[in-house]
Amino acid sequence: MKLFNKITACALAALIMLLAPVVMAADSYISLNGFSFSINSNGEAVIYEYDGDETNVVIPEKLLGAYVAEISSYAFNGNSSIKTVVLGNASRLSRIGDNAFNGCSSLSEITIPETVEEIGFGAFQNCCELKTAVINGNISELPSQCFYNCENLSSIKLSDSIAKIGEFALSECDSLTHITIPNSVSEISDNAFSGSDDIRILCERGSDAYEYAQSMNIDTVVPDECPLGDVNLDGKVDIIDVTQIQKYKIGDSKAIDTELQLRLADVNRDGKVTIRDATLIQMYLAKYFDQF
Repeated sequence: MKLFNKITACALAALIMLLAPVVMAADSYISLNGFSFSINSNGEAVIYEYDGDETNVVIPEKLLGAYVAEISSYAFNGNSSIKTVVLGNASRLSRIGDNAFNGCSSLSEITIPETVEEIGFGAFQNCCELKTAVINGNISELPSQCFYNCENLSSIKLSDSIAKIGEFALSECDSLTHITIPNSVSEISDNAFSGSDDIRILCERGSDAYEYAQSMNIDTVVPDECPLGDVNLDGKVDIIDVTQIQKYKIGDSKAIDTELQLRLADVNRDGKVTIRDATLIQMYLAKYFDQF
């Protein structure tokens, strides 16, 4: 367990004003608004722990005038209270450390801003209530066990900068049924999706992701080859697609949760998904017409 030598914000602020810039000892941390942090040699704030009462946490742009650049390893580890974490306010956040949010069992969604260049091992593993994840950061690798055992994760968007998906990165994600893998990905670990038994990989035919899926006997979906009306992305139009639209319209967000699904569900091309689209698919299946 880390040993904290907490210094009050007011006292430190006074020292900064009266004295030359202070380089703090490695085991000394400042406590402010629930955040325990230090100022590194570049004058940037590194967050080491959060013990505040907020369930919706906003990572600030600055702490004591220093830009927040890093969320260190284990900073939020095991915090079962937080439901959301807003990272986008921290305009210079570049790194999220190992296991930083491991076991945040109430965290429901996460968006990684474009400023982030590195995510550490197991950063979001065991976040059992996490449902959506958006990786906008300029990162080259989705690290090992990044979202391991996120059993309710149903939607994830990967940045076009990602070149590698590490071991068990999306393993044991029971609710993840499809994932779009960008062409930038050239390396995928053999066990990256182990235990995520219902997953289908959306990718271009002939891409590295396509070849990987073929070699691992994982179902693939080629977006450009999906027929209009194929809402569940199984390569055909049938009554299940009608059911998906109906579920979506009564509030089941998992029924249609990607841009591709929305595009394929909008069979009358009016810019929205309605029960009318479900009716048109039913009429198509009943052979009232042979194409939309």
